[in-house]
Amino acid sequence: MAERHELGDLTLAVSTEPAGVVVQWLGRSNAQNPEVVFGTYLNTAMARAMSLRLAVVHDFTQLSFFNSSTISALLRHFRDVEARGVVVHVRYAAHQRWQRTFFAALDTARESTTRIRVEPVER
Repeated sequence: MAERHELGDLTLAVSTEPAGVVVQWLGRSNAQNPEVVFGTYLNTAMARAMSLRLAVVHDFTQLSFFNSSTISALLRHFRDVEARGVVVHVRYAAHQRWQRTFFAALDTARESTTRIRVEPVER
């Protein structure tokens, strides 16, 4: 069963599955200071993944929007998770152009590491 965290227009549903600790992003992430809004929940998911020796799976396939502040916060989170030795899997909606653009760039940037995997999900 997923823990649901309602954070304004954004909902994070966090569950532990065989694939890892899954953070499902729902709605819109439009906070001006997103780390204050969702940082605690992402750090908790990371700690759970570390203790269970699982990956952290971020599923953005049902997210309708995120702003540039969210992008910066996510990049810092991904670097932190990776630095702690945790594998990160990122799933995104390939049919959404804005997601495809950002996550393709992330996939290119992460080529220097094996701990981050970026995966497009078709409808």
